[in-house]
Amino acid sequence: MRVNLLLILFFIYRVSFGQEAFPKNYFINPVEIPLSLSGNFGELRDNHFHSGLDIRTQQRSGLNILAAADGYVSRVKIGLYGYGNVIYVQHPNGLTTVYGHLQEFSPKIREYVRKRQYANQKNTIELFPKNGELPVKQGEIIALSGESGGAAGPHLHYEIRDEQQRPLNPFLFGIEVKDTRPPKIEKLKVYPQEENSYVNSSANRQEIHLTKINENTYQAKSIEAFGKIGFGISAVDFMDGASFTHGIYQIQTFLNGDLQMDIKFDQFSFANTRYINRYIDYEFYKDKKQRVQKLFLEPNNFIDMPIEATKNGFVNIEDNLDYKFKILLKDFAGNETQISIPIKGIKVEEDRIEKKEEKTTPYFAQWNKPNVFNLEHHDIFIPKGALYEDLYLNIEEGVEKIKVHEFTTPLHKNITIGFDASKYNQEDLEKLYVARVFPWEKKYYSNTYKEGSRITTKTRTFGTFQLEMDLTPPTIEPVNFRHKKWVSDLDFLKLRIKDEESGIDTYYGTINGKFIALEYDYKTDIIQYDFRDKVSDKTENNLKIIVVDNVGNSTTFEATFFRKE
Repeated sequence: MRVNLLLILFFIYRVSFGQEAFPKNYFINPVEIPLSLSGNFGELRDNHFHSGLDIRTQQRSGLNILAAADGYVSRVKIGLYGYGNVIYVQHPNGLTTVYGHLQEFSPKIREYVRKRQYANQKNTIELFPKNGELPVKQGEIIALSGESGGAAGPHLHYEIRDEQQRPLNPFLFGIEVKDTRPPKIEKLKVYPQEENSYVNSSANRQEIHLTKINENTYQAKSIEAFGKIGFGISAVDFMDGASFTHGIYQIQTFLNGDLQMDIKFDQFSFANTRYINRYIDYEFYKDKKQRVQKLFLEPNNFIDMPIEATKNGFVNIEDNLDYKFKILLKDFAGNETQISIPIKGIKVEEDRIEKKEEKTTPYFAQWNKPNVFNLEHHDIFIPKGALYEDLYLNIEEGVEKIKVHEFTTPLHKNITIGFDASKYNQEDLEKLYVARVFPWEKKYYSNTYKEGSRITTKTRTFGTFQLEMDLTPPTIEPVNFRHKKWVSDLDFLKLRIKDEESGIDTYYGTINGKFIALEYDYKTDIIQYDFRDKVSDKTENNLKIIVVDNVGNSTTFEATFFRKE
């Protein structure tokens, strides 16, 4: 039996908080509006489990964000991606709350951050204030909501973390959202595991037909099986008053009434969150855009959520025996949905079994060893632990283009792909970069490194990569002002910066030769200067913006504007 550290975690919290493992009245809601979610804890996302709650903000930015409890700002960041503008508040009980995708910080936090931005002449910055520098009280306004960073729309990303900075399910602390709707089943799949395992005379993954009995009960079509098998489920949950889909809180499986597997989305660690790609049927997700959770633990799956599993969740089916397999899904409010799956153990002749298609290539890679492949124009390095299992790689090489296996196979660590660029002169080498080529032929810059005539990229995604040359500099256009015009009625100066090839690397601005902090939203291509920074008190001002792309092409924009406060 595999048992996670859930009991240890509960012990730690009981020591910290007395008899109550997770204090229900310690935190208040971080917003002043009724709670409605667009995302819940543990949801399955690209390459990670969702680490908090996405709280809806009525489709707008600028709502007050409140400190959930007394504490101090222990970390604050202005970033382009991820959480964007984010605040971390450390609380006396050892827990940390996180507030992400903010539009702007409260005046005292903004002043603290701006002072250090200007001192270091940095647009993006991450700071770690000490206890006493930025104290906050429960209910204090610490920021305004927004959609900075990777947010697809206005909302607050809210987390509660333990002393080791592992995210915890905020519902454990008494946060409540009305939920009377049970989880919904989308697909049921079964996976034969070994060479002599099969279901319905096939060794391949199969979908099992489901009949809906009522709102929370499904009956699966009876299957005939033999050997070691495992099941997978695609399911979503809903909450009242919104159409957003959410992740399942708890999944249990039973064989003939005995518990086989029990997984709860109570906590996990960021260090292991990428094992989601081993936990789901990754190939099916990349092909069909639907995530199936495998209700068994394969080798090299080190997700560290609270899990109990007998025989790692697998079922061993013997000839001439009948089995009843049940899957029970629960949301945090206690709503349940179940599936009953009848199984008949039937052994069939080997020549009647549909076998798995085994593809072999000259490029065999082992998961537990470093792998190096030297080709005519390229080299590939796959470190130990980058793969989840041994496999034959499909590699197709051109002169400046290479396909490295299939995008439907996950990678856990970065691999390195090298290109021979010895035919290029030094001037051209400087403008080369590696692009990832998507199946629809769209090309995106892939982090590129140069050492002499060898160009490399590091990637955690298999696919096609090729050398590209970028000779075109970025573009800069004013959005809300014009050269030699008055801007006294503006709060911000806004410009649009774009680069269609290798992409933008850096941007830098000055007014009358003095550095200005620029806020950049890569989703809209807008940079803006906030006049509250008061860099200049002159009437006539010279604005200068320099933008550099990822191969060093540079564009400079200059304009004069007039302003009186």
